[in-house]
Amino acid sequence: MKSLECLNQSTVKLLNKNSLLLPLIKKELLKEKIENFKLEEKEINKILARFFEEKKISGEEEFKRLLDDKQINRDEFINTITYDIRIKNYAKQEYGHQAESHFLKKKNDLDSVVYSLIRMKDPFKAKELFLRISEGEADFGTIAQKFSEGSEKITRGIVGPVKLTQAHPLLVEVLRTSKIGHVNEPISIDTWQIIVRVEAYQHSKFDEQMSIAMATDIFEKELEKESKTILHGMISIN
Repeated sequence: MKSLECLNQSTVKLLNKNSLLLPLIKKELLKEKIENFKLEEKEINKILARFFEEKKISGEEEFKRLLDDKQINRDEFINTITYDIRIKNYAKQEYGHQAESHFLKKKNDLDSVVYSLIRMKDPFKAKELFLRISEGEADFGTIAQKFSEGSEKITRGIVGPVKLTQAHPLLVEVLRTSKIGHVNEPISIDTWQIIVRVEAYQHSKFDEQMSIAMATDIFEKELEKESKTILHGMISIN
């Protein structure tokens, strides 16, 4: 990479030793890739208008003072505030055609769930409470608030919405296979007895926003891979 040719052998070794070389390579490689992705003036003006509103900047004179304070020119500032959208535009153009297949591979990880949870250490008490709830003798939320030994007692047992994969693998299996509203028998996870009921599933869908997110995810993975290749090359040379 041309921008890194200024680094001598000692600098490369020092940066790599302190785990700074790879982030630097990624940043410079990213800048190189999106360099030619300029926005139209109309879009830039919209972004500037939002910035002015958020920062309560009244006009161009105040904006110029801001640039002076930051010691950057207008073009540099615009490059900074349009950075994220240019990344998305690049990802959409280069990897948009792979976005849907990537989404289908990751869909299970993207789906969310809301569930009610009660956890406690005593298996006999857990069994007793499960029977009371499942037979309609007690309300799940009331029992969770009174008996649950985790932080979910504050929310009457409600957890989520959260990504399915954020839960313990054993709990994930129960959540995936449960019908909404069904109270599951207590399961053992580590030292806990867990009673769980699925309240709602939030299935991810492939729309424009998701397409951009998936394309960006692919781009980030490719960027990481390419950066590591460059890193190994620089280390082997030095």
